Amino acid sequence: SGRQIIKNRIVNVYDDIPPVITLSGDLVVDHLVNTPYVDAGASVTDNNDIDISLITTNNVNVAVLGTYQVIYNATDNEGNQAKRNLHGDRTRIDCNN
Repeated sequence: SGRQIIKNRIVNVYDDIPPVITLSGDLVVDHLVNTPYVDAGASVTDNNDIDISLITTNNVNVAVLGTYQVIYNATDNEGNQAKRNLHGDRTRIDCNN
């Protein structure tokens, strides 16, 4: 009598929810050729991480007519990458004269 039985349970707490990117401004921007372009930008939030870097790829050439994409990307500390979709991470620039 007086015997104590101990059982252990291992609990793994994880994060598999990707960050969310929200565009500022319009999804499609018509831009006048040969005038400076300043992107409206975007913001990123995550369910767990407070400080996440937003990486922006912007290859808009205002001297050449065409359609360009400004792409935003973010990855949280667990390696979850923001999902790319038409509602959150792409802007098309049409340079018109």
